[in-house]
Amino acid sequence: PSTYSITGKAIDGYISGADVFVDQNFNFLFDQGELSAITDDEGTFIIGTNDSDLYQCLVNRPIVANVPVGANDSTSGTVRDAYQMILPPIENLGSNTVVVSPFTSLLSEAILKGKADSNLNEELLFEEGCESIGNQVANKISLRLNELATNIEDSFNIPLSVLLSDFVADPYGGIVNIPTAQNIATYFPHIKQINEIISSDLSNKFAKDINTNISLHNESLDEIFSG
Repeated sequence: PSTYSITGKAIDGYISGADVFVDQNFNFLFDQGELSAITDDEGTFIIGTNDSDLYQCLVNRPIVANVPVGANDSTSGTVRDAYQMILPPIENLGSNTVVVSPFTSLLSEAILKGKADSNLNEELLFEEGCESIGNQVANKISLRLNELATNIEDSFNIPLSVLLSDFVADPYGGIVNIPTAQNIATYFPHIKQINEIISSDLSNKFAKDINTNISLHNESLDEIFSG
């Protein structure tokens, strides 16, 4: 076993067969060198390292779960459309519970805004992810996460800790539960397809790899949490 590890779950229902990785350079893509794991039958993953400096970096980076066709959801069965879920940096969120879910994915807009605030001309390389420039991006994301979390709690009376929780084992107030999670997740295959189409078109147009990301906008939360 590794000296340092991040243990968590991928949940829509509990998802087995999901590819989970720490997104060291904030691009929502699995890059060579990034640490990863596959979830077991209970949706659990363990990502470990023996490098203490690397570990301190990784707990300040997003965790991404790529759910492929053929993965199994304990609630809805075999996954028929691939999708992606995201958990923003866990240390910044002050949480010991590591859950990647549709609810944590609602916070991914803060990652995109934090990157925009950093005025990056290009996506960070994998090697830059744990360097000073990567830490600067992480700090910008932290500010945006705090802002978004405050907005959600003020608007909907849903604490951040609830969005980060295992809602299958402990649903909250008739809102943060399996049915709502599944409603949110229905958007994710479409978001994945749109990202891929735009990225491909731009890459062909400019003859270099260009990765685009979109997320559910903050304004969509009103429909999700207010019914």
